[in-house]
Amino acid sequence: MVEFGKIVLGVICLLLAYVYTQISKNLPAPEIDVNEYWGPKALEKSKQDESIRKFTISFSPDKIEKLKQKLEDAGPFAEPLEGVAFQYGFNSNKLKDILKYWKDDYLPKWSEQEKFLNSLPQFKTKIQGLDIHYIHAKPNVEAGVKVYPLLILHGWPSSVRDFYKIIPMFTKKSNESFAFEVIAPSLP
Repeated sequence: MVEFGKIVLGVICLLLAYVYTQISKNLPAPEIDVNEYWGPKALEKSKQDESIRKFTISFSPDKIEKLKQKLEDAGPFAEPLEGVAFQYGFNSNKLKDILKYWKDDYLPKWSEQEKFLNSLPQFKTKIQGLDIHYIHAKPNVEAGVKVYPLLILHGWPSSVRDFYKIIPMFTKKSNESFAFEVIAPSLP
């Protein structure tokens, strides 16, 4: 009986080793068509405008009022399950708090927010048919200071807004006499 147990254990070990080698294989890199067009109309592909355009965030007061009204009209919301945070989707009580914050605290100070969001140089260009927004901050340094390009990317659900405090730190000259020219695209 002990011999049979050793055989079964050996077979299980071999099976686990085989499974491990199969799931730990290096998979081939996906093939990416760098010329694929993502824009709305294939016809526009031949007339692609790849110019770089300065971008400024600007909303009129009536647009802000319209947004406030939409936030006011949101709901009704289903009550969340008792003792549940976000396990089954977005918690409606938290959503109510966020809507209240936007309506009562954030939007009334929109001009300050707009000024802050426009504090870094922003641009738009088309890449494969998509309008891509990005921040391009260049350091203001004297001659002789080495400037390195730095591309910073955000993940989901983040945005370039998260970089507003660190971009100025990168574009200042460090003790080692270098600075960074930062490009931060808003990923679609």
